[in-house]
Amino acid sequence: MSNDHHLSRVNKYKKRRSVKRSIITLSLLGIILLFGLIITFINGNDAKTAKDDAKPIEVSKDDQEEGTQNTDLQENDTEELGKENDNQKLETDEQERAETDEDIVDDKVDNESVEVKVVSSDDPNVIEAVEGNWHPIGTIQEEPHDVTFNKQSTDWEEMVRAIESVVKLDDMIIHWLGNGGEQKAIGTVSSSDKSEIYRVFISWIANEGWQPTRVEQLEKLEIIKKEQTQ
Repeated sequence: MSNDHHLSRVNKYKKRRSVKRSIITLSLLGIILLFGLIITFINGNDAKTAKDDAKPIEVSKDDQEEGTQNTDLQENDTEELGKENDNQKLETDEQERAETDEDIVDDKVDNESVEVKVVSSDDPNVIEAVEGNWHPIGTIQEEPHDVTFNKQSTDWEEMVRAIESVVKLDDMIIHWLGNGGEQKAIGTVSSSDKSEIYRVFISWIANEGWQPTRVEQLEKLEIIKKEQTQ
C-alpha cells in the first residue's frame, strides 16, 4: 500500500514537471512569435515608406500650365532685362562720345586769358576792333575740310563754339553766320536785347578747328555778306 502511494506521488510529480515544461515551451514560442510579428510589421512599414518615396509626384494640368507660364515670364523678363541693359549701354556710349567731343572742342581752349590789341577800322559802324593770338577750338572733323553752313552740321556747331570763346554774351543771338572767304567765316551776333553787337571773324586751321582772328564791336546791327568762293 505504501508503495502504491509512493508511485502515485512520483507520477504526480512527473506530470507536474511535464506541464510546467510545456508552459515554459509555449511561452518561449509565444515570445518568439511576437518578436517575429514585430519585425515583420517594422519591415513592412519601411518597405511602404520606401515605395511612397519612390513614387513619382503627380502634377496636375493646371500646375503644368502655371509652370509653363512662369517659365515664359522668366524668359520674357530676361529678354526685357537684356534689352534694357543694351539700351543703357548704348546711351552710356553715346553720352561718353558726346562728352569726348565736347572735351576735344572745349577743354583745350582758354581764349579768355589771351592778350588782345586794339586795331584800326575804316568802318564807321565799328566802335572798337581787337585782334589776338586766340587758339583754335579743336575739332572732331577730318581733313580735307569742307566748310558748310548747315545749322545741323558739326561745322556749324564748331563755328558757334569758336565765336562763343571770344564773345561772352548771355542768350547770344546769331543774326548771320556765313562765308568769309576760303576756309573762313564771319558771324554777326548780339545779346538778346541787342545792347551788345559783335562781328567775329574766324578761320579754319587744318586738324585744329576754327580759330577766331578778329572781333569788332558794332554800334548798330549790320551784316556783311560775301559770296561763297568755294
